[in-house]
Amino acid sequence: DILIDGVTTRRGENGTFFTEVAPGPNAFQEFTVTTAQYNAENGQSSGGVVNFTLKTGTNDFHGETYLFLRNEALNANTDFNRIRGLPRPRDRQQEYGFSVGGPVILPRFGEGTPAFFNGRNRTFFFFNYGGYRIDRQENVSLSVPSLRMRGGDFGELLTDPYVRQFFGPAGVQIFNPYDRPGQRAAFANNVIPQNLIDPVGQNFANLFPQPNMTGPNGSTVYRNYLASTVESARTNYYVGKVTHILTDRQTLNFSYIYRKLPSQKGGAPRFPVPFVAQGRWQQQFQSYYSRAQHDWTITPTILNHINMGFNRTLVLNRNYSSLRNSLTIGPTFERGRVASDLGLPPGSTQNIGLPLVDIGERGDAVSGADPRTYQGGGSTSFDNSKGDNTVQFSDFVTYTRGRQTFKFGGDLRFQQLNVSPRSDLGGNFQFRTNQTANTNENMQGWSIASLLLGAPSNAFNSLQTLDPAMRMQYHSVFFQDDIKLRPRLTINLGLRYDINPARFESRDRYRGFDPDVINPLINRRGAIVGAAGQGGLQAENRGLSKTDYSAIGPRLGFAYSLNDRTVVRGGYGIYYNPIAYNDQGEGGFEGYNPGQSNPTTGREALNTISQDGTPRTPISLRNFPSLPVANPNDQIIGQINRSPEFFDKNFKLGRTVQYSLDLQRELPYNFVVSVAYIGSRGTRLRSNFFPLNAIPVEALKLGDTLLRKRVASLTPLDRQYAASVGIVLPANPDAVYPGFNNQTGNGLLNGTVAQALRPFPQYGNINNRLESQGQSWYNAGKLDINRRFTNGIQFGLSYTFSKLITDAAEDLFGASPINEVRQNPFDRRSLRTISPNSFPHSLVFNYLIELPFGKGQRFLNRGGLVDRLVGGFQISAIHRYRSNVGLVPLISGSQRDFLDLAGYGNSLRPNLTGQPFYIDDTPIPAGNLASTSFRYVNPMAFTRPPDYRTGAPAFSLGNASVNPAYAAYYAEPTRFFGNAAPTYNNLRARPFYNEDLSILKKTRVTETTYFELRAEFFNLFNRGRFGVPGVNLNDLNLSNAANPFGNFAISERGSTIDQPRRVQVAARFVF
Repeated sequence: DILIDGVTTRRGENGTFFTEVAPGPNAFQEFTVTTAQYNAENGQSSGGVVNFTLKTGTNDFHGETYLFLRNEALNANTDFNRIRGLPRPRDRQQEYGFSVGGPVILPRFGEGTPAFFNGRNRTFFFFNYGGYRIDRQENVSLSVPSLRMRGGDFGELLTDPYVRQFFGPAGVQIFNPYDRPGQRAAFANNVIPQNLIDPVGQNFANLFPQPNMTGPNGSTVYRNYLASTVESARTNYYVGKVTHILTDRQTLNFSYIYRKLPSQKGGAPRFPVPFVAQGRWQQQFQSYYSRAQHDWTITPTILNHINMGFNRTLVLNRNYSSLRNSLTIGPTFERGRVASDLGLPPGSTQNIGLPLVDIGERGDAVSGADPRTYQGGGSTSFDNSKGDNTVQFSDFVTYTRGRQTFKFGGDLRFQQLNVSPRSDLGGNFQFRTNQTANTNENMQGWSIASLLLGAPSNAFNSLQTLDPAMRMQYHSVFFQDDIKLRPRLTINLGLRYDINPARFESRDRYRGFDPDVINPLINRRGAIVGAAGQGGLQAENRGLSKTDYSAIGPRLGFAYSLNDRTVVRGGYGIYYNPIAYNDQGEGGFEGYNPGQSNPTTGREALNTISQDGTPRTPISLRNFPSLPVANPNDQIIGQINRSPEFFDKNFKLGRTVQYSLDLQRELPYNFVVSVAYIGSRGTRLRSNFFPLNAIPVEALKLGDTLLRKRVASLTPLDRQYAASVGIVLPANPDAVYPGFNNQTGNGLLNGTVAQALRPFPQYGNINNRLESQGQSWYNAGKLDINRRFTNGIQFGLSYTFSKLITDAAEDLFGASPINEVRQNPFDRRSLRTISPNSFPHSLVFNYLIELPFGKGQRFLNRGGLVDRLVGGFQISAIHRYRSNVGLVPLISGSQRDFLDLAGYGNSLRPNLTGQPFYIDDTPIPAGNLASTSFRYVNPMAFTRPPDYRTGAPAFSLGNASVNPAYAAYYAEPTRFFGNAAPTYNNLRARPFYNEDLSILKKTRVTETTYFELRAEFFNLFNRGRFGVPGVNLNDLNLSNAANPFGNFAISERGSTIDQPRRVQVAARFVF
């Protein structure tokens, strides 16, 4: 938890983003970090509490003014730009402000008259203003539709040198999507007839900027656009605090903080506004913090502290083309263009913005070597407003009696989260090569051709009818007793009790899945229930989950002085995590926001006959269907054929047991050394283990052929084989539930055996929002050596050797890289692994050296001009060296599709071969990559497990008997899962090394004023920092994959402006 003047800053939406709502550091007097202190006063966190205390005024007027500047002229160039001969990208940053504090004096105007109010010794004020401006430029080469392509002429794909180098001398052929796949005719000379061009698709294509450069090998279709755009942020914040001494026993403090931060998010726009690159949007954070404290010394031994606070955070996330209230950040432009202006039929979208157009399918738009890799456009699929309010009241009493200090109190918090979400403002459309391929989508077809023909591979449009209003509460009480049992021994005893109910919706519009309720439509378990009993199915709890009343947290600590120079400290405590949803306040509203998804599966596009020979209605842009009519009062509670959300009724707050032992020793020359053991054990942590609607692993023995077969088509031989492997199949579709054979819906395998074997066959995947079954184990040894500031030198060194083992989430929301490779949800033991975020070695040392020149120093000990020239110099630095994140190898692509068939989801893990994980760092030519590259992880250390579908023998021999090879192939289903652990301690990204240096010159002007000049060097030695190498075994081809397995590309270095060396200069005047 992060506090300002003792009041939380945590937002109801997703915890907190303190850096986006807090004032600058010049507003704070001090901050305290509480991690392994076993005080019952602290709660709502298992990772520590940080409390920032605002500055306050005194009897004398004091203040400062400051300016921090960054400019690309002082920086090192990025490798990405250096290789391409480009100048340093724009990196302009200014931070400035001033603060002043002192007594409150209200003058009475008139010569010689006393002040109307003189607050000396009684009333004080503090005020701080700060501004922050940042402009960072990105220069990247991308692919956009060529001018010929926009008119329907794709002849360049037959002659372009880069395309022919990549695909072969024949280039790439475009086929007519109005024919069935496998029977499509090639367009003559790759030119689409004008009568087949979809005018809406052509308008989509013309949204992209026109080419402005020639790509590699003279290509006119690949990397034909240089995007040079700027990402900006603007911040202003104001801090005010008033302190009033009522009496010699009572003090009041009032403070108010306002901050406004408009910024461009997701990266630089890349394309001209408003049709910017996909994934970019405008955001504005506005935060208002109010605090009031009353301190009352009731008696010399009793102190009462009352703390009240109010937080309001308003967050606006805006699609650049949104018609809703606009933000003033980035380039100015005229709003008003919407989807219908491009020709989309009325009613097919919400029509409050431009469409999102995704034409990229072959990797990253910047680093991808495949010429089919395009940058999508249209900003984002979301556009929302979020108002987040928190009221907090706490009262603490401290009572001292003899050798004991008692402290007890309580904390009440009430939160509101009001959300106005909008999605798919002008529609969400994807275009792929398969719409214009014939038999081989890897070598045929082009996504821009599919776009010109108006043939999306998938489209999703939705309509929002609900603005949720969430409500949350938190209550706690505690008691603490600090006892000095002996002159050398102090004991700390404490007990804390937390109550953190599940959130609820103010008008009881919450809806979610309940596995225990009978669904009236099919008379079997599993239905959607409502907080207010909509549709007659009443949820058991207003917040869909029960309140956890088990959060009892005892605390025990001690400090024992072995002698005057040696102290042993230790402790034990139980802490609880807060509830965090991470759904932007939009989860749990099944049926309120209707939408439609229009996929054209496989290579089907505009043809009127499906692959199986059945008629179909082709979907094109010019005849795109209308959105369903929305009725927010529809009673959908009992409805089936959905993929609902489940808010676990038995959710428990995450519990962490912390314990530590620390030996501290004072050494000569003002050194202090500390050797500590720190450990923790987490239980009931947020997790993502058990998909509620998954089939048993034993059912995989049926094999891919049988699982995908419709129940209505089962033969006696099918049933005989199923019985032989211990699986009972339903007698007929209606035995599953009436109408199962006609099942359609979100994520469902229509009427198949796999769907019938699910625990709740009436639904698709069921997302458990609040699963709490994870565990973690953390153990660390820590060595600290510190030297207090003496003779102009201060020094600190900290080394930590640690290990974090987990099977659960890496955050409060249930997210973790190991979730991606869960593969077999019934083998939870295989998920227990070294956390990807476990850093075994971490070394940090810092120092401050005051140069011995000038007045009061060893050399040139003179005042006046000499002191101003050579005195007041300080050098300080922080050096950080640590292990990097663990890698999580995985297998995506079609081989993992059976995980969806079984309801497991996610990706597969590979098998180990026994070869070493790493290979030599010798650079390897990257073929068509735009820069050099080298492979870091050995791909031969891993291999694929057997493929569940591809390569499987036929089910029968054609003589009414099961093929023995089929039965043998599927006899042991676990062999289709990889045997590698999710992570290994010796399989990591490259270590992190960093040095930051500061040089400061302080010049005293008078006894009470001085001037500072400072230069700060971040990443002093300009160490090239690589990200995480490719971890997907599907991407082994260095010249074809966007992020090849185990591979680093030099373009990944410097793609973020923060990575090269940066220099910041600052000036500060203090009075």
